[in-house]
Amino acid sequence: MILKILHAFTLLCMVIVSGAAIASEELRISIAKETIVLEQRGATLNHHPGIEPKATGAALYFEGELFLKNDQQAGIVYGATTLWDASPDDGEEEVRHRNLVFLLDEGQIIASGISSYISHPKWPANSEAWKHLGLAITGGTGKYVGAYGTVTSNKLKAGVFAHTIEIFTPVQD
Repeated sequence: MILKILHAFTLLCMVIVSGAAIASEELRISIAKETIVLEQRGATLNHHPGIEPKATGAALYFEGELFLKNDQQAGIVYGATTLWDASPDDGEEEVRHRNLVFLLDEGQIIASGISSYISHPKWPANSEAWKHLGLAITGGTGKYVGAYGTVTSNKLKAGVFAHTIEIFTPVQD
């Protein structure tokens, strides 16, 4: 009987000590800020079958190669936009939900949000309708695990976009 009590007491002490060790673990993390400018040159596009391109719920899927300013290939962007115009009389504006995934050597950066587009004239080169379309960075993989920040996309010319990524990533000290 005393042996059983001693075993139970020893087991209880082990649980308390190991729990205290886990609870006392301390991580020191700092935040690194980085600005990445990627140029998307061209894209392969595909529409959702069965939904008219200008109808609510219309989806456009795309992928495009990414380059740094020195013309070095940096990765690929995959994206999807869904038309969210809920009001039949919303005039000349389109509201789209956008998801972008930047696949880079160091990992993926995922961004999402709503953008508004003016449809007349339909996205002329360098029009204000295409400027400052900000998305929230919702996370990432690899180097970008726990990342947050913003992605701003600017249309430079037909089929070419500049994505400026302001990203904050945790760095363990």
